[in-house]
Amino acid sequence: MSRSNYQTNRTRQLLSLALATVMLTSIFVVTSHSEAGASAIAKANAVKNQPLALKANGKIAFVSNRDGNAEIYLMEPDGSNQTRLTNTQGEELAPVWSPDGTKIMFESNRDGNYEIYAMNSDGSHQMRLTNNPAADDSGAWSPDGTRIAFTSSRDGNSEIYVMSADGSNQVRLTNDPASDQFPSWSPDGTKIAFGRYTESGSGIVVMNADGANQMQIFRGPNDLLSWAPDGSKLALTVGQSIYVVNTDGSNAKRITANPDPAGGADYSPAWSPDSSQIAFSREVNCQFSFFDFEFICDAQIWIVNADGSTQRPLTDGTRRYDTWPVWSPDGSKITFGHFGRDTNGHSGIFVANVNGTGFTNISHTLAADDYSPAWQPVPSNCAYSISPTGQSFFTGHSTGSVSVATTSGCDWQASSSVSWITIDSGKSGNGGAAVNFSVAANPEVNPRTASLTIAGQTFIVNQAGSPPVNSADDAQFFVRQNYLDFLNREPDQNGLAFWTREIVACGNDAQCIEAKRINVSAAFFLSIEFQQTGYLVERIYKAAYGNGSGASTFGGAHQLAVPVVRFNEFLPDTQEIGQGVIVGQAGWPAVLESNTQAFTAEFVQRSRFTAAFPNSMTATQFVDTLNTNAGNPLSSAERNQLVTDLSTNAKTRAQVLRAVADDPDLNSAEFNRAFVLMEYFGYLRRNPNDAPDSNYSGYDFWLTKLNQFNGNYQNAEMVKAFILSGEYRQRFGP
Repeated sequence: MSRSNYQTNRTRQLLSLALATVMLTSIFVVTSHSEAGASAIAKANAVKNQPLALKANGKIAFVSNRDGNAEIYLMEPDGSNQTRLTNTQGEELAPVWSPDGTKIMFESNRDGNYEIYAMNSDGSHQMRLTNNPAADDSGAWSPDGTRIAFTSSRDGNSEIYVMSADGSNQVRLTNDPASDQFPSWSPDGTKIAFGRYTESGSGIVVMNADGANQMQIFRGPNDLLSWAPDGSKLALTVGQSIYVVNTDGSNAKRITANPDPAGGADYSPAWSPDSSQIAFSREVNCQFSFFDFEFICDAQIWIVNADGSTQRPLTDGTRRYDTWPVWSPDGSKITFGHFGRDTNGHSGIFVANVNGTGFTNISHTLAADDYSPAWQPVPSNCAYSISPTGQSFFTGHSTGSVSVATTSGCDWQASSSVSWITIDSGKSGNGGAAVNFSVAANPEVNPRTASLTIAGQTFIVNQAGSPPVNSADDAQFFVRQNYLDFLNREPDQNGLAFWTREIVACGNDAQCIEAKRINVSAAFFLSIEFQQTGYLVERIYKAAYGNGSGASTFGGAHQLAVPVVRFNEFLPDTQEIGQGVIVGQAGWPAVLESNTQAFTAEFVQRSRFTAAFPNSMTATQFVDTLNTNAGNPLSSAERNQLVTDLSTNAKTRAQVLRAVADDPDLNSAEFNRAFVLMEYFGYLRRNPNDAPDSNYSGYDFWLTKLNQFNGNYQNAEMVKAFILSGEYRQRFGP
C-alpha cells in the first residue's frame, strides 16, 4: 500500500513520538550539537551550492501545518514553488497521486468525520468521494486509475470497499468479523492485498479485485503492506522486522532484523521502482522515557536488497527521526519525513540520493511540521530502447557498454542490482548516450546472473563461474601427492619445500607452471628412490615371470606383451622394499639394502615362484629361465658366472634373481614399458586394463608414443596427459 495510507491513523502518534524524542534528547544532552547533529547540519549546508537535478521526477505533495492546521501542499522536487492546495478548517491528510499524475486523493475531516476526497493536481475541483457517518480512509488507486479501494467501518467494522474514481459504484468486497484494513492493488490491477486483524491474531489476505477468492497468505502480527512493482512479492512489517513473501504465501523470508537492544523496530517498507531494493525506517538508540513512560527512539532510513543482502543506512546520526521513505519515480532518490535538532524539533520533508549523498531539506520550514510526502508519477512521451539487451561474460574481470536510444530532452538513469556490477560512466543521461560498466571476477564455481536497469529497460548480465577448485592445483598438495603415489611415504620437509618451490617460483605464469608440474612429477619416477624400489619390483616380476599378454585395438586389434606385475602385487611389494627409506638422509643405503635382501629372500619362497622354479631345477635351468623371462639381458660370461655361483652356493636363488633384475641391459630395455605402467599405477591407482579401460589400448598408445620420442616424456606429452586427466583430478576434487 501507499505509505501515506497508514499514516492516517499513525501520523499523530509518530509526530508526538518524534517531538517527544527531540524534547527528551534536549533534556539529557546539554551540549549545543553532537557530532551526528553537526554532521547532519553540515550535510544540509554542503548541498546549498550543489542543486539536485530532481524536476524530471515530478512534483511532491505533502502535508503541512505551517498555516495553522494540516493542509495539502505541493512543491517541485527541489523544494521550490511551494503551493497550498487545500484551505479548510479541518485536517487534510495522506495525499496519494493518481497513476497518471493528474489527481491527488486525500483524507479530510472538513465535513465532520474523515472521508476520502480527490482534486486536480493544482488543487482545483476538490470533490468528496465518500459520504457516511463512519470513517473512510486508506484509499488506494487501481493501477489504471479508474477505481479506488479503501477502508470503511460504515457497516459496523472495518471492511475493504471499492468505488469508481469519481466516488460512484461503492461496493463492499469483504465481510468478515475481523477488521480488514489498508488495501493495496497488485501492479496488474487483478488483485488486492490487505491486512486482516482480530483480537486472536492477524494476517495478510489476497483476493481478486472483485472480492472473490480471498486467501490468507500470511498469518501473524503485521503492518504496512507494500506490493513490489513487478508484482512478484509483498513486503510487510512483522513485529520488529521486514519480511518479503511471494503473493501466494510461499517463501516468506525475514530480510531485516533490528539490532537495537531496547527493541527498536524496522517498519514502513517501500519498494524501489525496479523491485530490486526496499527502503525502510529503522528505530535505533531506543531509551525508556519516564516522561512518556515508553521507549523513545531515533530512526534512520535504510536500504536493503530485496533478498535481504547488503543492508546500508541512507541516513545516520542521533536525535533525529527519519521515517516514511518514498522512492522517486526513476529510482534515483528517496524523500522522507525528518524530525531533528536541525529542524528545530519539527518535522520536515527531506530528500537524498540513493547512495546517501545530497541530503537536503526541501520543505525548508523550521517553525511547522511537514510530513507525508508523495511523489508525482510522471507519465512520459519519451520512448527508450537499449542495445544490446544483455551480455555474457567469462569468469574474470570484464567491461561492457550499452547504448541508450531516445530523443533529446528525455532524461534517464542507470542502476545496478548487485555490487559486482559497477556503472563506470553513464549513470544518468539526457537523450541518446552510452552506459559503460564493469563486471567483477566471479570467485564462485556457479555462474551468476544479474541486471542493470537502464532508462527503464532491463539489461541482463550473465557471468560464468570460476573453474572448480581442485586440490591438485595447489603446488604443495601436488608435490605431497607425488611422494605418496610414487614413493609411498609422506614427504620429508626439505624435499617438499624444494619441489614446491620449483612450481611456485613461476608466479602466475601458466605455461611455466604447467612445465614445472610435469617435470616435478616425472622426477619422482626418475628418482633413485623409486628406481631402486618400485622399478626394481617391476623388473623382479619381469625376470621371474616374463611378460603378460594384453589385447589392444590401437592400430588394429592385436595382442601385445605387457608387464606381468599387477597393481595389487606391485603396491605392497614396493612398500616393503621402501619401508623407512628416505634417500639423502643418513644411513638410507643400508636400510634399502636390508629391505631389498629381505624382500627377495621372501619372494623366492612364495608359492607362485616355487611352482615356476621348483627346487628340482638345476642351476643352469634356473639361471636360463630367469634370463629368458627377462629378455636375455645377460652376456654369456654373466650367465655362466651366475650358474657357477648358484651351483657352488656362492649365491642364493634370491641373489641370482636380484642380479638378473639389476642387470643394466634389462634396466634399459624395460624402462619405457615401466614408465608407462607407472603412469597408471601412480596417477590412476589401477591396472592399464581396469575400468574405465577394458584392454591395453591406452597403454599401447602411450608406449608407442614414448618410443617414437626415444623416451622423451615431455615431447610425448605423456606425464602431462595423465596429470591433467579427469580421472586423476577427480581423485582430489571436481
